[in-house]
Amino acid sequence: YDFVMPICLFCSNTANSREHLWPQWVHERRNFGPLKHKRGAIDTIIPDPKVTVKAVCKTCNNGWMSRLEAANIPLVGSMMQGLSIRLDREQQQVVAAWAMKMAFLTDWTRIGGKTARFYRRVECDAFAKNLTAPPRTRIWTGHITSSHLSTDGHDLALMSRAGGTRLGTSTAVTFVVGHFVAQVVTDHLSPEYTNEAAPDSQPKSGGWANKLIQIWPVEKEWVMWPPKASFTNGGPQGYAYLMNRWRIGEQVDQIVPA
Repeated sequence: YDFVMPICLFCSNTANSREHLWPQWVHERRNFGPLKHKRGAIDTIIPDPKVTVKAVCKTCNNGWMSRLEAANIPLVGSMMQGLSIRLDREQQQVVAAWAMKMAFLTDWTRIGGKTARFYRRVECDAFAKNLTAPPRTRIWTGHITSSHLSTDGHDLALMSRAGGTRLGTSTAVTFVVGHFVAQVVTDHLSPEYTNEAAPDSQPKSGGWANKLIQIWPVEKEWVMWPPKASFTNGGPQGYAYLMNRWRIGEQVDQIVPA
């Protein structure tokens, strides 16, 4: 039988290194215990939260990815413990790059393997070179009152503001590390709309300006974290509302790229 080795998520090398889905330094700061993994209607309990995936090569894992983790330990490391922190423009970019890396890895784990992934090879390659998020990507961070380890991802049909024209497909990845919350949203326009000033995908209303801080594209020279309002584990301010803030209209099992 011919056996084809998987290719690194971020370059053309063979994926010969196991990467922690949640970085090792996160587990060193808190023991999160068993995780519940949900795909479709199937729930699976993962006893050890120190999950590793064979998605990257040793060069990426021990090179730029290691440097990105080191830069975020004092930043995300403080926020995951609920400590107030001031982020200047460069630090916002550093945290946004870490959130984007997490979004790429979450996308890698989706059902259907590489043929069903949202992010394109050219976007992954470009990120590895300059740590810049793909075009039409926005990243926010927030705070949750209780400490968790969670990730959620889903795709959405990108519609015109009038709601009658399908412009493309979007993806939303939301995750929690301790008290740190991040959400990454990227829009992919269909080829016939790439040269037009198509609108960004829009969420439901919900007072998001008090609960989330946009860190990509950077809007302010500095921001104070946490935001004015926090998410809770349940209730009207619950984290579930953040996961669902882009889910507008009819729910379907899979969003086929336009």
